[in-house]
Amino acid sequence: MLTELNILVVDCGSSKVPDIVNALSQNGIRVGQKKLSELNGAENEYQGIVISGAPILLTEEDHKKYSSRILPLLNKERPLLGICFGHQLLGLLHNTGVVRCDEDRGWQEITIIHPGGIFEGFNNWVMLKEDHCECIGLPDGFRRTAGSSVCANEAMQHEKYPWYGVQFHPEVSGEQGQNIFNNFIKICRTWF
Repeated sequence: MLTELNILVVDCGSSKVPDIVNALSQNGIRVGQKKLSELNGAENEYQGIVISGAPILLTEEDHKKYSSRILPLLNKERPLLGICFGHQLLGLLHNTGVVRCDEDRGWQEITIIHPGGIFEGFNNWVMLKEDHCECIGLPDGFRRTAGSSVCANEAMQHEKYPWYGVQFHPEVSGEQGQNIFNNFIKICRTWF
């Protein structure tokens, strides 16, 4: 088990990136930060990756200019958590599509379908903060772990690798959101 963990936050332009860094830092780990455009494929010193949200609508832009930047991060098969835009990019890299859905900028009741992983210790449902108007289907190789009345794929987990995606924003969801980051950090520690 690692005594010091180093997690990279990939900044895709979200105003919530400082909240992600703060949530991770509360656990006494080292947190690096790089803009999506600064990734060079040599981020080997990190034991975990968090990909932020972004003020970008993937239904209106070609996702390849963004997803091609994160593809090298998947080659190490290390733990990865995609949030909102990061969740969508992870899905698009695994053959799903993105569609417009009802705009959701508030708290949402999320039903947990498969406990464990980032939802270890959670009950059947949880209130979490949303900020999106696009959703993705279920990508190849993933299972859906949570859903809501607005978005069927609120959370997903790869069947083989420690890759997770969430449509909601745990970084602004209070204690329950912090618990998701805590669980992700535990996954990072046990993976290496």
